[in-house]
Amino acid sequence: MSNRCIPPEICDHIVDFLHGDPNTLKQCCLCSRSWVPRTRKHLFAVVRLYPQDIMRWKKTFLDPSNSPAHHTHTLSVNSLKAVTLADLTEGGWVST
Repeated sequence: MSNRCIPPEICDHIVDFLHGDPNTLKQCCLCSRSWVPRTRKHLFAVVRLYPQDIMRWKKTFLDPSNSPAHHTHTLSVNSLKAVTLADLTEGGWVST
């Protein structure tokens, strides 16, 4: 029986077409591990962090090379104080 895989270029086109539908993009991540990097490009293009989110983000994504921050184009932080505190206590609040 022949292999019936969809070519990666077609998968990328499908995911790109869904860029404005985060719920469907999340389902694509569950559909196939190979779709995760392309969906992250859209899901994490804009990241908004609040003070309580900074430490959770750092604990969740320990390895910057695997972090979705790699795909972030716009980063908003709601508290300059939280950023300054994290920077002072840890020697850098976002490592990329």
